[in-house]
Amino acid sequence: MLVVEHLNFPSISDDELIELFEPLKALPSLAVAVSGGADSMALMLMLVAWRRLIGENAPELSVLSVDHGLRREAAEEVQLVAKISRQYGLPHKAFSWDGSKADGNISAKSRNARYDLMCEWCDQQKISHLLVAHTLDDQAETVLLRLARGSGVDGLAAMATSRTWNNTVIYRPLLGVERTRLLQLVNDMQCPYVNDPGNHDLKYDRVRFRQALALLESLGIDAYGLAQTAVRLAQARAALDMASVQAIARSVEIFDAGFCILDPGQLEHHPYEIRRRVLSRLLRAVAGRTYAPSHAPLAKVLAWVQARDRSTRTLGGCLLMARQAKIWIMREAGRGLLPEILLQPGQNLVWDGRIRVSLPASAEKPLTVKALGVDNYARIKPLLKTSLNYPSALAAGLPSFWHSDELYAVPHLDFCVVNSLCQIEAGFANSGQLTEF
Repeated sequence: MLVVEHLNFPSISDDELIELFEPLKALPSLAVAVSGGADSMALMLMLVAWRRLIGENAPELSVLSVDHGLRREAAEEVQLVAKISRQYGLPHKAFSWDGSKADGNISAKSRNARYDLMCEWCDQQKISHLLVAHTLDDQAETVLLRLARGSGVDGLAAMATSRTWNNTVIYRPLLGVERTRLLQLVNDMQCPYVNDPGNHDLKYDRVRFRQALALLESLGIDAYGLAQTAVRLAQARAALDMASVQAIARSVEIFDAGFCILDPGQLEHHPYEIRRRVLSRLLRAVAGRTYAPSHAPLAKVLAWVQARDRSTRTLGGCLLMARQAKIWIMREAGRGLLPEILLQPGQNLVWDGRIRVSLPASAEKPLTVKALGVDNYARIKPLLKTSLNYPSALAAGLPSFWHSDELYAVPHLDFCVVNSLCQIEAGFANSGQLTEF
C-alpha cells in the first residue's frame, strides 16, 4: 500500500522539489506522461509532493499514459498507472496506439505517436505543459549517441529542458537528476513500477551506449560530465539561435499563408553556420516538421540559394522557387502528402503541422480542410478579389474548406462563398519558430 497521507523522500529534499518545479508554479494546470517505469512514476510522486508543499494555488495535475501495443503487457502497465493515479486523487487519461502495424524505426515512431496523442489532448484541454521524466543519465546517453553520429552543436547540446510539440510545451524537469535517485524514491515509497525488458535489449543503440558509459567511467567520462557538456553546448546553441533570428529579421519576409521570401543578398553577409541555420528554420516552419533535413542535402540547397540559380529545388517537404532575385519557400503540394481533416463548428486545430484553422461556432456543419490544389486554384482565380499574385505551386498548398464536393472558402485568398462562414480563420502557426529563440 502506498503512503498517501505524507510524502517524504530521503533521496529528494523539499527544497530540491521546489527548485525543480519553480518555473511551473504559476501555471493553472499541468500534465505528466507516465509509462509505468520507475523514472516516470517517481516524477508523478514528486509532483504530488510538490503540489502539497506549495498549497492551494498549486497547478491542477493530470496523468497521461499510452498503450503503445508493442508488448502484450502494455495495457496492464497503463492500468497500473491509472490505479496509482487514483490513489493520489489524480485524474488519469489513457490513449492507445497500435505499434504492431508500424515499420521502420519503431522507437522513433512510437515516441512521436505518443507525443502526438498526448499533446493534442493537452491542446484541447488548454494545458500548456506536458512533463516527461528524462534524467541526467538519459541526457548523457543522448550525447554519446549523437557523438557517434558525428553531430554538431545542436546534436551534442542533446535534450533541451523544453521544446514545443504541436502547440504543447514538452518539459523535462529531471535532466539534472540521476536515475539511481529516482529508483531509490519509488522503492522508498513502496511504489510498484514496470521494468521494461527493452531497457536491457542489446539490439537497441541506447542500451549498448548505456553499457559503454559504464565502461567509460574508468576514464573519467561519466554521466554528469557528459550532461554538463550538453549544458555548455546548449548555451552555445542559444547564442547561434539568437544570431539566426536576427538574420531572419533582416533577410526574410514571413507571410501568414505559411510561406516565406528569402533575400539571398542579405543572407550572404552572415557566416556559413548562421546561413545554414536560417535555411533549416525556414524549411522546418514552412513544412510543419519537427526535424530539419540532414546536413548534406541542406548544404547543397544552401549552395543553390547563394548561386542565384533561377531553377527550383525541393527539400524537407518544401518547394524553393527563384523569383526576381528572391527565393520563395513554400509547402510542396504536388506529391499527395498533404492531409485532410474534419473541422467541427467552434473547433481550432493545426492543419498539416503548420496552419492553425478554426471554424466559427455559428457554423451549421463541419467542414473538411484540405490543400486547394492547382486545378481548383485555376478554377477560382478569375473570381478572386485579392490582388495577390501567388504562384500556382504556392496556392496549391493553401488550406481550403469544403463540404462534400463544394468549395466553401480559401481564407488566404479572401475567397468565401457563404457569408456566414467568412469568419473562418487560418494563420501560420509556426511563425514563432522564425521570430523567437
